[in-house]
Amino acid sequence: MPTSLREQALAAFEARLLTLTGAGLIDRNITYEVATAEMPAIIQFDGSDRNLKLQSGRADIETDVSVLVMARATLGTDIGPAVNDWAAKVRAVIGSYRTLGGLPGVEDIEWRGSNGPILVGEEDAPPFASMIVQFSIMRFESEGDPYALPWV
Repeated sequence: MPTSLREQALAAFEARLLTLTGAGLIDRNITYEVATAEMPAIIQFDGSDRNLKLQSGRADIETDVSVLVMARATLGTDIGPAVNDWAAKVRAVIGSYRTLGGLPGVEDIEWRGSNGPILVGEEDAPPFASMIVQFSIMRFESEGDPYALPWV
């Protein structure tokens, strides 16, 4: 069965994240808790699609992607710099690959923003923080493309 253009773009986004070195865990759409021993952790969560424009056999689509960055430190005061550094690495690795290697239909990736680091403390565990970095994959699908999602 062919892979949809949406899945191709999201898988290519994940493949780019997997090029980051030094992370204890890089994964996609997980449903389990991340152990502090696995941090720093980079988790991709696939988001929604928006049809920006439909015209003459082409749909311009914006696909949201959230990347959860988790980092730990020995002191709570060190956690902000740790998670900020990893968020910057995520932005850099995605920003240098803005068409996902020339993937058909992908025109650009836009950084949409980040939340501030959220400090989390657990009993008997080092402190850690998380930050969500938001991206949008700007892509298009052509009518009749066998890998496009059905048009309504």
